[in-house]
Amino acid sequence: MRLSSAVPALLVLCGCDDVSAILDEPEVRACEHYLKETLLSPSSYKRRDVTTWREQITPEELNEITINSALLPNEDPALVLVGIEYEAVNSYGVELEGGEICAFEADGEDIVDSGDSMMSKARMAASAHRLRSIVPDAPPVREHDCCLR
Repeated sequence: MRLSSAVPALLVLCGCDDVSAILDEPEVRACEHYLKETLLSPSSYKRRDVTTWREQITPEELNEITINSALLPNEDPALVLVGIEYEAVNSYGVELEGGEICAFEADGEDIVDSGDSMMSKARMAASAHRLRSIVPDAPPVREHDCCLR
């Protein structure tokens, strides 16, 4: 048995029903975590499609969208963007389609954060999102709520 056919079989045997989540890049896992944490019914979440792309930006643009760029300079800034299309059930039990775009800072070709750091930022962004839903005077949402520093 080749390894490529053994991995999916092993995942099925261990009860892993979302094989793609295990094989995804860290930025996709972090964005999906953020997305699920912000849904009213995360257990109803079904991923339809994931797209990733990279956009070159200037250091000045990076300064506008991040809070620590002066402390941690980036000479070749870019954004790695993750777009997720999904279906989920709303508070009325109606299945709806939605989408989320997460942004991650890159320096050249590499994402600045480690996988663990990306997941931490996703958790913090999800907490901030929930807070904004219950606090009337919470700060406004940035263009990419998750997962810039």
